[in-house]
Amino acid sequence: MAQTNKSPILSLLTNKENLSAVLEIMKYSQDVGREVRERFWDRLQQALRKSEPAELSLGLLWRQDLSVTTEWPGLDGRLAPFVEKVQGLKYRIEAGEGYFGFGLAWLMKTKELQNHRQIKAVDRLQNNLENKCHTSHDPELPNESWLWWEEWENSTFSDSDLWSWFAKDEADELWFRDKADKFWAVAAQVHPLVVEANKALKGL
Repeated sequence: MAQTNKSPILSLLTNKENLSAVLEIMKYSQDVGREVRERFWDRLQQALRKSEPAELSLGLLWRQDLSVTTEWPGLDGRLAPFVEKVQGLKYRIEAGEGYFGFGLAWLMKTKELQNHRQIKAVDRLQNNLENKCHTSHDPELPNESWLWWEEWENSTFSDSDLWSWFAKDEADELWFRDKADKFWAVAAQVHPLVVEANKALKGL
């Protein structure tokens, strides 16, 4: 009989002494994953609040987008109340399979992309972002979901391991602070233009 290269960890978990406990733990796998993900976004949100420059005081309304059905968990920073159904732009930090970063996303997916881009305030904002900030150089942007995007990391999680990347330990506090500082560095440059663009879009 051919021998298989069985993982020693798998052998340990499935031996007779440990199997019943492992099967019990597996019942909570989705709950554990949700808890790990919530802690990650909580810590990032705290880092953003702590590191916001006092002179900015943007008054952003933050909300975590962590619904069970979403493929792309994220953190939204809005200028307007979340219940307000108007077109505009929001700051969004998002993680997906193989990417993590932030950008300016449309409040609602737009089918009027070309019309929106012709608005002077939107065009001025986009040009400013392209000239002064890092960009993904993605030829598909802007699109119906995003006006602009900046990638921070491209080694995140995969289908085979959805949670390890989110499980940052306490020693990674500087990691969260670094991401918060990157966010505010861009926001400080473009926020007045975002406000003007949103005023113009709201008036459509």
